Amino acid sequence: MSPENLSERWQIGLEVAKETLKKTTQQLAHWAVMPLARRYRADRRFQTKRLDGRWASNTMDGRVKSLDGNRYAQVFSNGSFFAEIYPMASKKDAGKALKTFVLELGVPEELTIDGSKEQTMPGTEFTKCCRRNNIKVHRTEPERPNENPAEGDIREVRQRWFRTMIRKRVPRKLWDYGVRWTTQVMQRTSTQAGGLRGICPLEELTGETVDISEYLDFGFYDHVSYKENAGLGMTAIGRWLGVSHRVGGLMSYWILTKKGTVVSRTTVQRITNLEKETDEIKASINEFELEIGHRFKEEEELNYDGAKPNPEDWSEYLENDPDFQEEFDNIVNDPGIPEADDGFTPDVFDDTYINMELAIPRDGDGPEFAKVTKRLRDKDGLPIGKAHNNPILDTRMYEVEYPDGHKASLAANAIAENMFAQVDDEGNRHVLFDEIADHRTDG
Repeated sequence: MSPENLSERWQIGLEVAKETLKKTTQQLAHWAVMPLARRYRADRRFQTKRLDGRWASNTMDGRVKSLDGNRYAQVFSNGSFFAEIYPMASKKDAGKALKTFVLELGVPEELTIDGSKEQTMPGTEFTKCCRRNNIKVHRTEPERPNENPAEGDIREVRQRWFRTMIRKRVPRKLWDYGVRWTTQVMQRTSTQAGGLRGICPLEELTGETVDISEYLDFGFYDHVSYKENAGLGMTAIGRWLGVSHRVGGLMSYWILTKKGTVVSRTTVQRITNLEKETDEIKASINEFELEIGHRFKEEEELNYDGAKPNPEDWSEYLENDPDFQEEFDNIVNDPGIPEADDGFTPDVFDDTYINMELAIPRDGDGPEFAKVTKRLRDKDGLPIGKAHNNPILDTRMYEVEYPDGHKASLAANAIAENMFAQVDDEGNRHVLFDEIADHRTDG
């Protein structure tokens, strides 16, 4: 698996993908030609163990009833960017979600919850499970959701899932599969946040190097082909919805069929870009999409301008759900972010160096980013230096500002020298961003 393919399928940046591959293993192999070949290793047996630290749990509203009948999901998270999610039909199933979490990962020493009756009323499955496993429960103050750390994880999961849903045109009724895949990718992605120093949140929790073999071949809602009858039947087209851990053996996946049902299959292959160019595969995919469009009729009414959704199609949520409004604005159309040309003034744009960003040495150390803020003037208010067509002979002086607020003076010829050093033969710069994980066009 190359970092480029992992970046595309997991929708993460290239550098993050490289670090993830370094911090994980790939002990299973899944070949893209028939017959499928694979190498087996023993299934991990989860034993009930104690999870140190302070954990939090909260109920997430899926906003629509999913294809499997789920409307809510119970989220469990810690302070180290690990989150696990369990879709459920109603809020009263929160106790079942906690039991599953305990069986799969362990018993949290301390659990922060809100005051919902499903999690606090005596006799509920949730409270029984807490008492049976000696979990120290902390309840947040009423009307203070910010006291529950799980709120932030829910917000992050929502935003990532919403980006995937818009990008892949995923029907909203598949949200439960989407959020599960989102959290599973988050658990297995290398991160520097939270003091993890580049390891994956799942590794920080379990102490074991994370194996990502089952997640490498497919991205969420990718077109795939599979065979029925244990690989002996006809080949069919489907959509990939994630790893089916509790059904089948290793390398078994959830597949959306042309009938609008979800099945678990191991005989799954990725449809390559070359195969998508053949008339046979094109016809099969078009037939599949037509059938799925009829099964999820509400999705036919969603219009997109390029990769940008039409806000009118989401008006029901935007008007009645403030949280969704915030997510929609942050991901699709944030009015708080100014346009690039909002700060246009003749004085600024007449000077080609003003507002330039470049990486320059500072106090003898390595390069740091700085922004050219203004041209320096002498005590009489006259600009220092003179412009010249030859950048080396340009004597103008400018003020540059570093991210920490430190300011310094820099000559125009030094600015030009640094700019030329950071531009390739095609005029592209590679120092302004660490990486670009995704992008969107407006047409």
